[in-house]
Amino acid sequence: MFFVLSGFLITVRYDSEQLSFGWYMQKRFARIYPLYFLLTTLTFFVAGEWGWIYIANITFIKGFSDELKFTGISQGWSLTVEETFYVLAPMVFLAIRKSKLAWFIPVALVLICWNNFVLTYTFLGRSFDFFAGIFLAKAWQHKVAFKYFTWTGIAGLIVCLVFPQPFLVPVVTVALMYGLLNERTWLHRLLSTPPMQLFGKSSYAFYLVHIGVMALWLSKVISSNPLVLFVLLNAVSIALYYTVERPLRQYFLPKNDRIKP
Repeated sequence: MFFVLSGFLITVRYDSEQLSFGWYMQKRFARIYPLYFLLTTLTFFVAGEWGWIYIANITFIKGFSDELKFTGISQGWSLTVEETFYVLAPMVFLAIRKSKLAWFIPVALVLICWNNFVLTYTFLGRSFDFFAGIFLAKAWQHKVAFKYFTWTGIAGLIVCLVFPQPFLVPVVTVALMYGLLNERTWLHRLLSTPPMQLFGKSSYAFYLVHIGVMALWLSKVISSNPLVLFVLLNAVSIALYYTVERPLRQYFLPKNDRIKP
């Protein structure tokens, strides 16, 4: 679902023939890297382990290695996949504009995956997810005479939870997101409320801290109760968003894109 959403958002924001690659990558750097670098460094400081593994983590190289993928911030392996997509996205957009055959790229990439690691943890195996998001972005403005995309997507995700089907998840995610974009359901209204918008803004920080040294420290010092820990991690994530992530993003953004105080 994360990769489908990324494919959608990057397409909506940056699919343009006038795209400046340098400007685009600077914005992606400002969005992803500063908080990741700080929390990764904190993780290795606590572990007291530096050297090559630290370098592999802060450069995202770890995601290309089956042995290193879960080192540091373990869930950070997905950022290697994400960054690979960021680099390739402008070329993918160009290919789609030039030929409809480009939509078959993920099929070819998945077919050349030679083991489970490549299929599950790299851009090659996850390319279908991103292309599903690109497809959603392209189809967004085309209204379809079907009023139940939201509920079809939710039902499909429930089925995938009970009977895991990796390549079905992007499809039902597209249905759910299309419904949220075009249907005024109670779920749409809920996700549009200020508290949910705040959780959305702090979701990247939550992604980085929900597993790792911060979660372990809170579980030992305050409470290991899952519900209490969930609330605490959200509080930490919101604090990180306002005090660290947003100021650093503002600093590293291109000058013309900075929000005026």
